[in-house]
Amino acid sequence: MTTDRPLRRAVAGMAVTAALGGVAVAAVPRHASYAGDTSQGQPVAIQISKKGKRLDYQIEWTANCDDGEQLAARTATKPGDRIKPDRKGRFHFRSTAKGALPGYGKVRGRNRIRGRVNRKRAKGTFTQDVHFKRHHKRINCTTGEVTFRIPRTDK
Repeated sequence: MTTDRPLRRAVAGMAVTAALGGVAVAAVPRHASYAGDTSQGQPVAIQISKKGKRLDYQIEWTANCDDGEQLAARTATKPGDRIKPDRKGRFHFRSTAKGALPGYGKVRGRNRIRGRVNRKRAKGTFTQDVHFKRHHKRINCTTGEVTFRIPRTDK
């Protein structure tokens, strides 16, 4: 019995595809922790839930204000925040907030974090903008783009 070459190649290709598909490894680790410093030299920490479906973060930052001052604070996920890494470990989240900071009074802010996690490290970018009034003048502060590349710490 003879089989023509194109058919043999197609069958061999399907066998290889099936074999490789069966050993695929998930890109998002479950129950993982990462910690290190940002490009500003401030601490950042990321945790992945036990099932790998929720990401929490905490990051300290310094923002330059247009009045020449600097503002230092920390941003972290809140209980209602839902950050879920996709199948490739990518994540992104934006939020806005109103509140008060000691010495600054009422403030408004918005932030964005985006990045990627894998079995060895987490990396990404973070930005924070804050607005408040001082002596009836609006003050704007921004971190610019803060980067991080931090190792996994729970292995």
